[in-house]
Amino acid sequence: MSSKDLSDMTPEEFTDSMDNGTPMREPLLVDRLWGPIGDRLDTPPPPRDYIIEDLLVSGKVGILAGHGGRGKTWALTQLAISIATGKDWFGRFYIPKPGRVILALAEEDQEEMHRRIYEAKDALKLSPEQYKDIKKNLFDMPLAGHDVSFLDGEGQPTEFYKNLHARITAEEDLRLVILDPLSRFAGHDTETDNKSATTFITHLEKLTKAKSKLSVICAHHEKKPGSSSKDDQFSVRGSSGLVDGARWVARLGPVYKQGGDLDYRKTRFSVVKSNYSGHVEPLTLEKREGCSGVLFPEEMTFGGPSSPGRADFND
Repeated sequence: MSSKDLSDMTPEEFTDSMDNGTPMREPLLVDRLWGPIGDRLDTPPPPRDYIIEDLLVSGKVGILAGHGGRGKTWALTQLAISIATGKDWFGRFYIPKPGRVILALAEEDQEEMHRRIYEAKDALKLSPEQYKDIKKNLFDMPLAGHDVSFLDGEGQPTEFYKNLHARITAEEDLRLVILDPLSRFAGHDTETDNKSATTFITHLEKLTKAKSKLSVICAHHEKKPGSSSKDDQFSVRGSSGLVDGARWVARLGPVYKQGGDLDYRKTRFSVVKSNYSGHVEPLTLEKREGCSGVLFPEEMTFGGPSSPGRADFND
């Protein structure tokens, strides 16, 4: 028998190869992992590599959820700028290792995506050095009008996914992939079928296996208003397999005025699921006059201080 990968073998071929010593280029997953922990237990594990300090660990899949118009795309555009430049996200959350970031917006054309990034970088008052960083590190992908599903009707990866996967795994300095919204990239029944949801999350996880051990964040919608008033992961729309599979879930929730009316200028950022960090205090964000949809911490003024030990938000 000629040399071939185990993944291409039939069960009969695998049995024969074990009997006759046929050389195999890549072992099956179980065979590769089989064995006791041994000497690995003698050394401490490496420290966690955070994409966002104390929020998102590298190599993981996350979800940012919220109702339409709450500011998810603006928040993720700002996050892309933060990853590209090292500027604190929302002026609060530290980016320990800036690098390249893919911002894939499946509901925006090139002109509108250009406008969002341009207006966000102006509102955030980037330094000359940060401006250079964003130009080389932020990969913008306006995908409106294109079929960008990761899975076909049979649950198999599409050509779009294969092409994206090949590009991502070839990049060495990529830190984050942002997909907005999840519904455009997921299969048609991902939101209603747990098996399909798990398959989709698995394909997101495959993207994180690049050389740089990047993370993936998807924007996703919440359930209809009134169906869940709690600030928790169960407000996320669709199959539980999505939230169960994601290692990090945050939401942009409502903020109400004193009389009980919804304050459309404000939203409440909260982390409702995190497998690798402690409790994060919710943060109220607001839109500012003349800054389009860019979100700022409620109590922060344009010249005011950022979080303790951080540079000013508008440096």
